[in-house]
Amino acid sequence: MSCECRRPIEPTLSQRTVLLLRTENDHLRAKIADALPHAVPERSWMRITDSEEGLRAQILALAESVTAIESESLHALLLGHNEELSLDRAFESIPFSVLHRRVKYAWLERAISTSAFSTHFQPIFHAAEPTRIFAREALLRIADPQMPIDRIFSVAQEMRLAPALDRIAREGAIDAFASAHFDGKLFMNFLPSSIYDPVACLATTFAALDRNGIAYDRVVMEVVESERIADIEHLRRVLDFYRERGVAVALDDLGSGFSSLTMLGLLRPDYVKLDIELISEIHLDPFKATLAHRLIEMAKELDLSIIAEGIETAEELAWVAERGVDFVQGFYLARPAAA
Repeated sequence: MSCECRRPIEPTLSQRTVLLLRTENDHLRAKIADALPHAVPERSWMRITDSEEGLRAQILALAESVTAIESESLHALLLGHNEELSLDRAFESIPFSVLHRRVKYAWLERAISTSAFSTHFQPIFHAAEPTRIFAREALLRIADPQMPIDRIFSVAQEMRLAPALDRIAREGAIDAFASAHFDGKLFMNFLPSSIYDPVACLATTFAALDRNGIAYDRVVMEVVESERIADIEHLRRVLDFYRERGVAVALDDLGSGFSSLTMLGLLRPDYVKLDIELISEIHLDPFKATLAHRLIEMAKELDLSIIAEGIETAEELAWVAERGVDFVQGFYLARPAAA
């Protein structure tokens, strides 16, 4: 099966001089005509011919003239100078919103196409012995960041390039972890929405583990942004695929809201991470302390390993350790760093 995450990424505007736009909305067609006066009607499309830089400017100009909803409903297709519009090519059109993002953030498209990323690791320590490392969490970094790394993932989703970025992050983390000869476990974040078929999308991840001689039971996949997950059954299939191979599962941000408790019951993870905001100054806040204490008791009753993240002071570390948290992570203990 061809996997979206492994499809070669070509520069969106490279050697393309024709932009075709299609909509059934007369009001939107009028908007396009006003914003792009050189657009020529062609069957059900509107054709704009220009240089690569000219098309870039016109795409950015049109984005200023249409609403977000209009941008999603407007079909866009780029063609080479002498390329004919065929039925097969017409089916390759994408929402104008995706085209706009790829043009606006061309630097990110280039970074993904060339895998221009590195991996930093943040240690996770035993709470009872906070100088002894239990695991390391892999964190993606880019050499020339032009936006926060968490924003990079959301923009990549808008560009429909999140599957490729998620694959690059996993494989890069595995290679860097092995090259550093780290012991203990490897925690890796993943976006469930970027994996549409576990067998196809995760084949390269397990191949990287095999290539580096890392046992599957040393890996923990951490579900992030669980509150945004719409298809729970799909996520369960992905997690089952991991578990059947011995990979453990962690749920991030427990205590950040009702949705995190709901996800706890649905996903049955092996590890839970107490939310950073919950841990912050917990020794000074009786409300947070009571809530965290109940969550810790509940996790222990469910036989889940508990990680308190966001430890930034000795007092926070002492509080969670005294209440039986298994593992701790945070800037007070160690910051993320290259291997």
